[in-house]
Amino acid sequence: MRKSHKLGSRSFLGSNQATERHPTELSSTGETIAGNISHEHNAISLFRAAATGNIALLERLRQSGADICSVGVDGSNALHAAARAANVQAVEYLLSLGVSSKEYNGKGRVPLHEAALGGNWKVVSVLMRNNCDSNGSISSPDILAPYIIQSEKVSAIGAFIQHFGKQVIDQGDRPLLLLAARKSPAIMSLLLSHENLKITQGGSWRTSALHIAAESGNVEVLRLLLTYPGTNINAQRLLRLRGESIYRATPLQVALIFGHEEMVRFLLAQKELKFDGSYPWPKEEIHLTMKFRQYRMGQILLQDHRVQHNDLISPLLREIAEGNEDKALDLIRRDISFLPAYQVDAWQNPFNWAIALGYSNLAKRLMESPVIDVNAGKGQNFLPTEIAAGNGDQTTMELLIGHPSVIMGGRPLYEAVKHNHLSMVELLLSCPKINVSTSAPLTEAVKQGNHEIIRMLLRYPRIDVNAKPADWDDTALSMAVRRGNLDIIRLLLDHPMIDVNATIIYSDRNSTALDIALRRDATTIIEILRSYGAKTVKELKQSLQ
Repeated sequence: MRKSHKLGSRSFLGSNQATERHPTELSSTGETIAGNISHEHNAISLFRAAATGNIALLERLRQSGADICSVGVDGSNALHAAARAANVQAVEYLLSLGVSSKEYNGKGRVPLHEAALGGNWKVVSVLMRNNCDSNGSISSPDILAPYIIQSEKVSAIGAFIQHFGKQVIDQGDRPLLLLAARKSPAIMSLLLSHENLKITQGGSWRTSALHIAAESGNVEVLRLLLTYPGTNINAQRLLRLRGESIYRATPLQVALIFGHEEMVRFLLAQKELKFDGSYPWPKEEIHLTMKFRQYRMGQILLQDHRVQHNDLISPLLREIAEGNEDKALDLIRRDISFLPAYQVDAWQNPFNWAIALGYSNLAKRLMESPVIDVNAGKGQNFLPTEIAAGNGDQTTMELLIGHPSVIMGGRPLYEAVKHNHLSMVELLLSCPKINVSTSAPLTEAVKQGNHEIIRMLLRYPRIDVNAKPADWDDTALSMAVRRGNLDIIRLLLDHPMIDVNATIIYSDRNSTALDIALRRDATTIIEILRSYGAKTVKELKQSLQ
């Protein structure tokens, strides 16, 4: 049986897919359910008796020949059931009969972990005293911490800290970090009653409790953390964002990126707050909201008094941010000659922000001016066409398509697909300016799992069904195989131009769709691909010899 210390592991008795089943169902290692009704009844009774602490029934079952140590189909034994139900008597009784406390169930948990999840420290103590872990890995504070924290039981967490010492709060799996992601102010207060904690110090996770609270949007928890002596509201920590890149970010920047409005407003109100780059206004932060399409967060920053009272910021942008459309139009009518000076920095380009915030009338009026760059933002942020496409703003997109100077490229189509705007995809496909051979929109549609958009793209005559966003990226078919979506795989294979043997880099080596399916042991997909003439990279090389 495979062991795992990962919380929420999906390993399941050797199966590739976890299935939630009642532990009273017998595994194939015992007699079959169909073959022995009495055995089934005993097993059900055993797990129920363990969970309810019915010692008399457990004893009767043992005396009648029931296997007290039997394991359910999910890998759990009776001790798991008793520990999960926090039944001390049943746990002690089963331990006295030799029921294994080292048995891992399908979720990678031993009975001790189930007890910790239940938040009953007495049961946890009994299992730890039983020498259930000779080398300490099962019962180490690093392993127990995630389970104890998930229980959200103040008494259990307090006992955990008392037993192992204050150092467990910000070491190992870091209860402080785990708790920062949960909305439990009472438990956070318990942890913060200890001195010399590392509130803003990164560790193996390369982040801090402050940053995790900001990412989770837990204002009350973050408020508590900020009251702790020595906490730095402007601390920068490494943060992996959307699996793509790592940035050094402050808690404010984290909250902006994840779109937590209440958190952003709370942080902006703190007098100790400083903006990145030592600017007296949130220049870098506004830029970040454009980069991550958090336009509402950008609007909040633009409404901040440090922007509204700043003459270095475009007056038109300040009116747009406040939603003063009439005043903005009046500014445009009176004097638009000042606009070019504010188009250099895409983060404060009034035209881009008018589109981002959905002011199509303003965008139209600005487009009529010869001084407006309708392709502003190239190389820095999203272009106006990409902003409109990602927002699903057809009114503005039609205006942009009709403008003689607009460069369409392929990114607007990609953005429309990524954000599942079916009508926008249809509009862009009807535009002669659109370049469907760049950005591989079909691969993105498969990634999003949008069948309607996939069918629409496959009907388009100029679509490249084998395109990749980059040399190391997926084709639409390899993405569908990795996602295991049979319907989409069949849709793609039925296209006359599909290359069933197109190669990509997968797990650091050249792979076809069939190679990927074989590595995943996806039997049905393998059969489908084979029926369309799919080969492995090795088979392709052999066929050329």
